[in-house]
Amino acid sequence: MADSVSLHLGLALSALAAAALAVAIYRLVSNQERLRRARERMLGDLLGVLVFRHDLGAIGRSLARFALSVLRYLGRSAAPVALALPYLAALFFLLDLRYGHRPLRPGEETLVTVVYPGDRPQGKPTLEHGSGLIQMTPPVWVSDRNAYSWRIRVESAGARTRAAGPGARMRDPGPGECRIRIADDDPFRPPEVDYPEREIALGRLRWPWWGFWVVETLVLGWGIAATFGVRF
Repeated sequence: MADSVSLHLGLALSALAAAALAVAIYRLVSNQERLRRARERMLGDLLGVLVFRHDLGAIGRSLARFALSVLRYLGRSAAPVALALPYLAALFFLLDLRYGHRPLRPGEETLVTVVYPGDRPQGKPTLEHGSGLIQMTPPVWVSDRNAYSWRIRVESAGARTRAAGPGARMRDPGPGECRIRIADDDPFRPPEVDYPEREIALGRLRWPWWGFWVVETLVLGWGIAATFGVRF
């Protein structure tokens, strides 16, 4: 329950920050009067399609004018979008690091992988694990990744990993922990655990976290813009 509250609160606050930033940039950078005229022109051209729906020639001309109006509107929105996009992309990257994947649940299986940047090692690494985890397979060589992988099943805790070369001193794995022992002096990268992507349930629908966040950001953005008289 606490994790769910933290997730929704974090997404809501970040969506509010993203929406406020976008509205502020639009208000400071864009020409609001020109955007207003461009929007009205688009609506007028679209209305022409409905009014002259029995005249194919008039419909074609209205659609052509509508397309030009859309391009004109997008051109006038390019500056604020270009300014806001790097900040929003950086925020999205940070949110993905924090909320992109969820912990493993009891009964789920996943892969633990150690990648070698050089040639294939002569000896096989070994996987040691603490309570709450069960090793399902021996190490399997994955040639396209130049890595060894194990399949594990979670019984009562999530999976965390550590790796050590030969002769290294490390404490025994604790509950929910894996330790990979490298057989030779081969260079290796930090081990990876394949965590499932986080989803948010809304009734019977399950959304990826980023879809939920984008919808929140759009709704809050339109609300803030309407409050301060900013047009997108």
